[in-house]
Amino acid sequence: MSDTNQDLTKVKALITDIGVNIFTTKEKDGSLRGRPMRTAQVDEDGSLWFFTNEYANTVDELSENNEVYLTYASQASSTYVIVHGRASLSNDRSLMKAMWNPTMDVWFPEGLADPSILLIKVQPQKAEYWESASSKLVMWYGMAKAMVSGEKYDEGNHGKVIL
Repeated sequence: MSDTNQDLTKVKALITDIGVNIFTTKEKDGSLRGRPMRTAQVDEDGSLWFFTNEYANTVDELSENNEVYLTYASQASSTYVIVHGRASLSNDRSLMKAMWNPTMDVWFPEGLADPSILLIKVQPQKAEYWESASSKLVMWYGMAKAMVSGEKYDEGNHGKVIL
């Protein structure tokens, strides 16, 4: 395993580049439930922030069990990140104002005047990433070469961060 600070920096950069993830929570019956969510901010310590509505199922599920899994994927760049963490809710309007961007108006037409807006903060406990070090053409060539030669394919960079 490589340097934790270096891997955390890498994970933050990948998450920022990808932006949208599948935010997975547990329902009351224990089944998993995912939904796409855009990351509003990534803090220096790796904490992740999201906007939500206080009436969303996500809030109910986090009230029962705050364990979450976030799955980021960019097929275009062959980059993938999984984050396991604990979520908490905040109604801190000054934080919301600092993180707000005009695309949020799509979900919250009243903007920050909407009293139902909440923030979700995910404090990561561990994260793992995979990224291809080459273009798609080079990647496909490498796979074909591995198949013909019987050698294992070099998938690129992989790292694991325990926080």
